[in-house]
Amino acid sequence: MTQQKTPYLPLLIGTSIICWAFAFPLIRFSLQQLSPISLTILRLLFTCIIFLIIIALQPKRFTPLQKNDIIPLFILGFMGLVIYHLALNYGEQYISASAASLIIATIPIFVALLATIFLKEKLTPKIILGITLSFLGVIIISLFGTTNATLEIQNLSAAAAVLLAAIMAAGYTIAGKKLLTRYNPLSLTVYAFLLGTLGLIPFLSSEFITQLQNLSITIWLAVFILALFPTV
Repeated sequence: MTQQKTPYLPLLIGTSIICWAFAFPLIRFSLQQLSPISLTILRLLFTCIIFLIIIALQPKRFTPLQKNDIIPLFILGFMGLVIYHLALNYGEQYISASAASLIIATIPIFVALLATIFLKEKLTPKIILGITLSFLGVIIISLFGTTNATLEIQNLSAAAAVLLAAIMAAGYTIAGKKLLTRYNPLSLTVYAFLLGTLGLIPFLSSEFITQLQNLSITIWLAVFILALFPTV
C-alpha cells in the first residue's frame, strides 16, 4: 500500500509538536481545580463533542466503521488515550511540566523499539541519530528554556506514571499503524477517541459534578484549549 506524500507534512508535524508543547503547563494549571480523573473526563468529553460535530458536518470523509473492529478500536483508544491522559494528569500533580515533557519525549524511543519488535522495521543509524538529537533538544529546552525551568519530581510514582503514559502512547502508535490499512487517519483517530472514552464511564462520580460546579472560567477555557489544540 503506497502512501501519498505531501509537501506540507513537515509543517503538519511541526504544528502538532507546538500544540502538544502547550499541554504540559495547561495540565498543571487545570489541576489546581480538577482531579486527574475529572480533568481527563472533561478534556476527552470536549474532544468527543468536537469530533461528533466534524462527523456531522463532513460524514463522507470517514471510512465506515467495521463491526469486527469495534473492540480493537476500544482497546486502542482506552489504552493509548484514556490511560495516557490519566497517567499524565496524575504524574503532573507531583512533577513539574518540564520534567513531564522530558519523560514524554521518550515516546519516539519506545516507538522505535516497538516498531522493531512488532513491525519488523529496521532501526537505522539515521533513526537513532534523529531520536538522540530530538531528545537532547528536549533536555536543553526543559533545563534552559526559561529562567525558572526546573525538573522537579516530588515522588517516583509520579514519574513512573508519566513514563507509563509515554509507553501507552507508543503502543497506540504501533497498533494504530496496522489499523491504518483499513481506515484513513481521521477516521481511526475519531473512532479510537469515541470508543475509548467510553471506558471513562465507570470513573464518573459526584466529585466530578461538584468540581464542574465550582470551576472557574479560566479553567474551563484551559481545558477547552487542551481538547481543541493538543488533542483534536
